Amino acid sequence: MLDKVIHKHLDKMDEMKSEIIKQVDDAVDNTDIQELMQDPEAYMLAFAEMIKTDIIDPMAERAVKLGEAVAKAIDKKDEIIIDNSDNPDINRDILDD
Repeated sequence: MLDKVIHKHLDKMDEMKSEIIKQVDDAVDNTDIQELMQDPEAYMLAFAEMIKTDIIDPMAERAVKLGEAVAKAIDKKDEIIIDNSDNPDINRDILDD
């Protein structure tokens, strides 16, 4: 059903969020304090660029691909009826694979 497609997508997004947090935490843990103290502004600019280039940009690409995949999965269900209905099974015959 559609809810399974959406929940699977949200689970993958949660996994990515956890990966980002771990990678940033690891980068912070590996901060060279001596280098930071010598030139804080330059170090922080380089650190921010590293976070963007090495962590955020690749994750953004993955997020786009995940979004495209979930859109395709939803698009396959193009006969879905979106209606204010009290019938929880209104789309069951369309969504059950």
